[in-house]
Amino acid sequence: MANQLTPAIDPRSVALLLETLFDAEVRGLRPLVGGQVSRAFAFEVSGSDYVVRLMRPAAVAFAKEASVVRLLPAAVPTARVVAVGSATGWCY
Repeated sequence: MANQLTPAIDPRSVALLLETLFDAEVRGLRPLVGGQVSRAFAFEVSGSDYVVRLMRPAAVAFAKEASVVRLLPAAVPTARVVAVGSATGWCY
């Protein structure tokens, strides 16, 4: 459910954005529940599984989070950050 912090986004728009970023077909796109400030979707590209988080323009938040993840010791389980950026009014 969308709220003021996590506005609704059309999954077709997410798929188009991801296909442009990966230059490949996106399969199995599905919304993930939870999150207070971003929308999350799981998907597969070329046999690899990914999760994308999208929020309205606050890319600096994702960039800071990616920096913190890189500083964590290997013993702390975290997802690898593939990319941080913005497109079509959304930050990822």
